[in-house]
Amino acid sequence: KEEVREEREAREGKKEGTLDIFRRHKEEVEGKLIARILDKGHNLVKEIPVRDLVKTLKSNNTKGETIVFDGVITQRVVDLAAKRNISYLIGVRLGSVVKVPTSIRIITFDEL
Repeated sequence: KEEVREEREAREGKKEGTLDIFRRHKEEVEGKLIARILDKGHNLVKEIPVRDLVKTLKSNNTKGETIVFDGVITQRVVDLAAKRNISYLIGVRLGSVVKVPTSIRIITFDEL
C-alpha cells in the first residue's frame, strides 16, 4: 500500500519519484567523471572519481543500492556491482556487456 501511495504522489507531483532522483544525480555527475553511491533511500553515501569505482567496488566496505556514474557500464563493473548487491547501475552508455544478473537494473543516461 505504501509503495502504491508513493507512486501516486509522485505522479501527482507531490513527491519526487525514483527516476526523478536518478535524473537529478545524473545531471550532477554528467561531464565530471564522478561516481555516486546511493543508499536504499537514494541518499548520497559516497562520491568518488570514476577511475576509483572498480577499486571501491572491490573493497569490502562498499555499501549502497545504486551507483550513478559518468562512465561506460562495462561487464567488469556489472560483475562487481552484483557482488556488492547493487540494485541499480546508471551510466552514460552500455559497453560490451554479455551477461546481466537479474538482480541489477541497468539504466543509461539516455533512458533518463
